[in-house]
Amino acid sequence: MNDAMNGQPPVVEQPAANTELKNLVDTFNNGVSWFFFVAGLSVVNSLLVLFGADWSFIFGLGITQIFDGIAVAIAGEMGAGAGIWIVRGIVFVFNLAIAGFFVLFGWLSKKGYGAAFLIGIVLYVLDGLLFLVFRDWMGLAFHALAIFLMVRGYLALRKLRALQLQGAQ
Repeated sequence: MNDAMNGQPPVVEQPAANTELKNLVDTFNNGVSWFFFVAGLSVVNSLLVLFGADWSFIFGLGITQIFDGIAVAIAGEMGAGAGIWIVRGIVFVFNLAIAGFFVLFGWLSKKGYGAAFLIGIVLYVLDGLLFLVFRDWMGLAFHALAIFLMVRGYLALRKLRALQLQGAQ
């Protein structure tokens, strides 16, 4: 009995090399996407603080959360007035710049720059250490997951380059 007759879609055999290549590309893209994901969530967290929310996502950059906390503390000391918005706005712009660096690392990594991939990973590891210092175990766990997937993406990039070199010979 063929696959079409038993209600299952037909199975199309792919050469192992094509499957491996697709898996490597998917792993690479997944690793790169974490730079954008972290940057985006960091900006969302900073927007929440900017507009006075008393909650944020556990995901994102620890350094931007520290700066947001400092802004909230300074604004609390200032009392009501425009100064609160100025302080929060300055910190928000600074946090945008930090998130922008992670977008830049993601963009360069996507273009195949392994050094940018590694620098971004190292900076994210350092950022993760902030969660360790403050004993924020959920934030640390998220960082560990993201770092693991980023490293897998970087290793996939190296394998893709090796395959590319083999094909060029």
